[in-house]
Amino acid sequence: MQMKVTNEAKVGLIVVIVIALFYWGFNFLKGKDLFRKTNEYYVWYSKIGGLRESNIVTINGYQVGMVKQIRFDIMNPARLLVCLAIDSKVRLPKGTVARMENIDLLGTVVVGLILSDSKEILADKDTLIGDNELSLNEQIAPLKQKLENMIESFDSTMTRLYQAMDEKTINNAKKSILHIHDISLAIAEQRQKIGILLDQLMAVSGNEKLSKSISNLYEITDSLKDADIASTFKRLNSLIEQTDTLMKKLNSSSGSIGRIVNSDSLYLEVVKTNRDLDSLIMDVRQHPKKYVHFSIFGKKN
Repeated sequence: MQMKVTNEAKVGLIVVIVIALFYWGFNFLKGKDLFRKTNEYYVWYSKIGGLRESNIVTINGYQVGMVKQIRFDIMNPARLLVCLAIDSKVRLPKGTVARMENIDLLGTVVVGLILSDSKEILADKDTLIGDNELSLNEQIAPLKQKLENMIESFDSTMTRLYQAMDEKTINNAKKSILHIHDISLAIAEQRQKIGILLDQLMAVSGNEKLSKSISNLYEITDSLKDADIASTFKRLNSLIEQTDTLMKKLNSSSGSIGRIVNSDSLYLEVVKTNRDLDSLIMDVRQHPKKYVHFSIFGKKN
């Protein structure tokens, strides 16, 4: 005998399935996965910075669990107890740190697990070490304060500058700007002239005569480089020293030539001798018979 399923039974089955799905989805949003075996770990925090139930728990950015429950400590309301549901396949060593982290600018908070190097593994219901990362507002607060101080200083500077900018100063500034404009125009004109001059230099550099002259100059410098200039200057220096020694001897009265050059008495004797010689020559011219005896027959006067 075949059993028939009534419409009421079908509707009831559908209602049960919907209720089951709703219950599973509601628990999933609360951090409970009915089809996954998890271990629970507890963490104490002084502040949670916007952490909510069902927020994810990660290890190196990979999701390994969810925040299951958050409640106050009855004995110490300043503390908060957070229950984490972690996949049972994940083994947490003793000393693992559960740090709350901001992952975006919207203030989304997750719990990041930092594993220790311990070989001892924590059991279900054990407690992790809680740590709070600075929130985004706390990180930006110092920068915000510095920015506000800078804006205030800039505003004060601009106010003073505006007060100092009277009509005379503004006119002087306008004249300075006009001068700068004239200078830039003059520089542009000079740049054009310099360009023409460079073109002319390039044209001259291609001249055959100039190239030949430069080649000759190179040959002369090579010849001077190969010549023993040092030896030549050494011989010239020796010649100058010998000439200087000779002049010193001429100027001194110790040598024969020096006495002749520097002695006044010798000069006077030479002058006297020259005068006597002139007198003798005159006398010879006037009275030649007095000095020359000539006779055809050998007879004297």
